[in-house]
Amino acid sequence: MSDRFTPYLFFLLAAVIFMVFGAGLQLLLPVQVALILAEVCCILGFALFMRHHWAEPTTMKWPTWKKAGGPIWLLFLTFLSGAIFGLCANLIGGLIVELLPSLNTQAENYAETLDKMLNPGSLPLKIAAIVSVTMAAPLCEEALFRGFLLPLQRERENVALAIMTNGLLFGAIHMNSMGLLSLSLLGMVLAALTVRSKSLWPAIMCHAGVNTCNGVLVPMAVLATGADPATSQPPLSELLMGLSIFLVLSAGSLMLLWKAYGKYGVQPHES
Repeated sequence: MSDRFTPYLFFLLAAVIFMVFGAGLQLLLPVQVALILAEVCCILGFALFMRHHWAEPTTMKWPTWKKAGGPIWLLFLTFLSGAIFGLCANLIGGLIVELLPSLNTQAENYAETLDKMLNPGSLPLKIAAIVSVTMAAPLCEEALFRGFLLPLQRERENVALAIMTNGLLFGAIHMNSMGLLSLSLLGMVLAALTVRSKSLWPAIMCHAGVNTCNGVLVPMAVLATGADPATSQPPLSELLMGLSIFLVLSAGSLMLLWKAYGKYGVQPHES
């Protein structure tokens, strides 16, 4: 098989290992703990192992862990921008569910699953859930998608195609049809930030901002209002208005980050 498909074969292998190992762990451990172990062992472990044993690409060197990719204030801005991207992704998902009523059941099941995970009735498990969503997932998934797969894709594809396909793989691994579009777009943004900054940390911080907003703050805010997370859905007019606003905010944030990382990102002689 052509060497061009090597990154995609690695993606499939990592996805299968994660799903099988994660499902097995959930039979033995609380889901909150199982997800952390699966992310660390299967996603991060696979990425680091393959990165260590795979030849260094020449088109794009591995993004560095040692350089932050910018000053602390820029990483904090990247985290906040991630929250904006996350809210925009939420609205895109809500619009898709509104336009495709057949996805209502899946949306309700997803909301119920997230609610049970974040509110297990035990403080240690709640902390584990928050750590899984806000720390383990961003760190481990960025190591695989932007730290390992993206350089291999850059070696075989032009930068635009590599960013696009990397984002599509990121959307696909979440196995969420209502979120496929928004997650794929988010993956493309994270890949573009990595290429621009030559560091993994901007993508990690942005991803953490997305997950903190969508996976913790928004569900908690919904619960605080007394609404049912599984059935609370704003009217179509409010979705469209909110999406219009956050699309503009997201575009502005991305332009700002792109310009800033062009100025402050890791320089070729530093990587």
